[in-house]
Amino acid sequence: MNYIERIIKFTIKHYILAVPVLALFAIPALVGGGGGIDYYRLAKYLVPGMGYSTYYGIGDYGDIISFVIKSMALVSGVAVLSLGLKFIAYPSTYGMLNKALNTGSADLNDFVPALRDNISKYVFYWIGTIVLSIALGVAAAVFVAILIVITSVIGVVAIILWLLFGLVAFIIAVAVSVFTGIWFTAMIVDNLDVTNAAKKSIEVIKSDFLILFGITLLIMLASGIVGAVLGLIFSFIPIIGPVILSLIPAASSFVSIVFYMMVYREKTGRIVMGA
Repeated sequence: MNYIERIIKFTIKHYILAVPVLALFAIPALVGGGGGIDYYRLAKYLVPGMGYSTYYGIGDYGDIISFVIKSMALVSGVAVLSLGLKFIAYPSTYGMLNKALNTGSADLNDFVPALRDNISKYVFYWIGTIVLSIALGVAAAVFVAILIVITSVIGVVAIILWLLFGLVAFIIAVAVSVFTGIWFTAMIVDNLDVTNAAKKSIEVIKSDFLILFGITLLIMLASGIVGAVLGLIFSFIPIIGPVILSLIPAASSFVSIVFYMMVYREKTGRIVMGA
């Protein structure tokens, strides 16, 4: 049985373990969507070129400033809420999935023990991802600066270069995602520290990189297509719509975790139970 079939089988059998990840995406969507964040209107006020063409009076600007402040405060609150939920959802989910793959059985009764055992590991992992993101961001900024200088000289060909840069940036982003896909898994399964877990992730992934890269792209593509289709139906429904749409990235995230945990356990000589 290939990975896709086994992922589907395992997810159906252990769907209840997806509850923390579903909450991670659904609760901020409920607070943000149901809380009245008008993202389109906010963008019109903040993004150059999207502003209204009508004349604003003095009183209008007061209303605009008040709206922007309230919206930004709510957006910030949702961001903080999402971050806090990550420190609950991911350590518990990885822990429960590891037990299910190890013993063939796990349920929400394992939520608290999994969270307790793995939350400190997730803190170090999160710090590690921040450091990696900063390093990649600096490298990207330097490359963009060089590209701006080059394209300012060559004119029309600049469009092609920017398109190529976008494609290369996307491929690199997915590749980094694949190579670090079992970073936290290694910390959970083998109790490695954050540095050795990162090295282990690269070591395990590189032997089957193309296969894992392809399946990762497939999960992303399927999530994008389903999200786009459901977005046409539910995006205009207040409160419920954003929550329903949040289930798509939640499902994609859960499936990806299952996939990479299966890969790691098998590549390190462990039997995968419950799949």
